[in-house]
Amino acid sequence: MEKLGRSADSGRERVYTSNVSGGVDVSADMVTIGGDVVGRDKIVVLEANEDPETRATSAYYTGTRLAEQGHWYEGLALLEESLSIRRRLDNLDARADAIYQIARIHHLIGNLDKARTCYRDAMRLYARTENQTGIAACKTGLGHLMTQTGFANDAITELESARRIYRRLGNNQEVSKVNEALQIATRVKERQLV
Repeated sequence: MEKLGRSADSGRERVYTSNVSGGVDVSADMVTIGGDVVGRDKIVVLEANEDPETRATSAYYTGTRLAEQGHWYEGLALLEESLSIRRRLDNLDARADAIYQIARIHHLIGNLDKARTCYRDAMRLYARTENQTGIAACKTGLGHLMTQTGFANDAITELESARRIYRRLGNNQEVSKVNEALQIATRVKERQLV
């Protein structure tokens, strides 16, 4: 078990650990996600592992899992730490992945301007690496955000673009999800016309 970070939580240490299987155990004083230790309020990356790629990857997956479990701020802190490390490395797709996950969390917690900026930043990086799945995911996120903020025409444009990409990739599951989002955006547009 390698330590990734630690912090104080009201005088107690809150601990997260991560393993390859990705199981999550949450208790009052400890959240366990396998082998890495991260803190609740302030993340301090420890030098237990000298390899920045491994530290960034560990922070990314642990942050993503925490966010999936509803620990958005803890997950966000780890994803931002991962991004900070990724900015010094060459893997643009991994950097874009971190930015995309940060966008999703900001979207969930209502920081819509920050979410929009991050979705667009991730999409620009995905475009540089020609990562069509990443571009479609960003367009889908932007479509949801635009629908939520009442910009139905912009939402429909982004969602239709995402759907075209997913169709080209043969990802029928994502096409179905985008179709559902398009139906909602279309209803929002129809209500705006009334």
